[in-house]
Amino acid sequence: MDDADSSFTLEMRIVAPNCRGQWYELSKVVDADRINFKDFVDEVVETNPHGYGELVKVYYWALDTKVNIELCTDQDLLHMFEKHSVSKCCFVTFAYYKPSNGPPQIPLWDIGTTSKSVETPFTPSIGDPSLGEPSHSTHTQSDEPEILPNPHPMNEHVGVDDEVLYLDFGPSYQPQPPPNPKAYESSEDEICSDSDVSDESDDEMVSDRKNPPMAVGTLYSDMDAFKIALATHCAIGEHQYVIDKSDPGRYRVHCKFREELDCPWRIHASALKDGVTIKV
Repeated sequence: MDDADSSFTLEMRIVAPNCRGQWYELSKVVDADRINFKDFVDEVVETNPHGYGELVKVYYWALDTKVNIELCTDQDLLHMFEKHSVSKCCFVTFAYYKPSNGPPQIPLWDIGTTSKSVETPFTPSIGDPSLGEPSHSTHTQSDEPEILPNPHPMNEHVGVDDEVLYLDFGPSYQPQPPPNPKAYESSEDEICSDSDVSDESDDEMVSDRKNPPMAVGTLYSDMDAFKIALATHCAIGEHQYVIDKSDPGRYRVHCKFREELDCPWRIHASALKDGVTIKV
């Protein structure tokens, strides 16, 4: 079992000449203490082969400088993990290209608030006056960066039947069932409303950034904050999931072993009426 302190989620893109869109998307959980650069690249390329004669370059997105930095060695990997030790999530791009054309232009990652550490998920509390205090100002409209619409809405995570891209730990992996499976059950077509938020007066502010909750009713400031929290949650709990739907207003995943082990684990999150706040 991997140490939770050394587990990182890699959100990856593959930019290749044969992509149906601008890129493929996939996720993978790795152990920073065991991974090495060559095996990491070989494993991704073996699962997602490039064309004949094509070369491969790997880059990661530096949140501080907002540029793609090339990965070439084990030391580069360690440096990447050190820079993301709080969020436990790194953004990596694989570029496949023909030698005659040279490496392609690497798309920038539009991840908004992920330039900060994982934002603390919050749940509403009508009777809690501390929500108006400066210490919680990260959730006010004035401090939130402008959320722009997704410029590439067609670039969704591909489904199981499209590209067979999974989080893969091997056949011996046994997923940990959630302590209360009903906590993750919700209608797949349900759209949360602002009235739902006002009814949850008993919820409390959550402050655990290293182990964010994934329970029904939990709110996140935006979709980027939710995705980072989901990646951290799954890295700690060693959950493997398959993405059912991914768009700017809705995100739905289920357990990879749903059929084999009849696992009920799933998460459905969608935007409230403001189009920004995300509710599980």
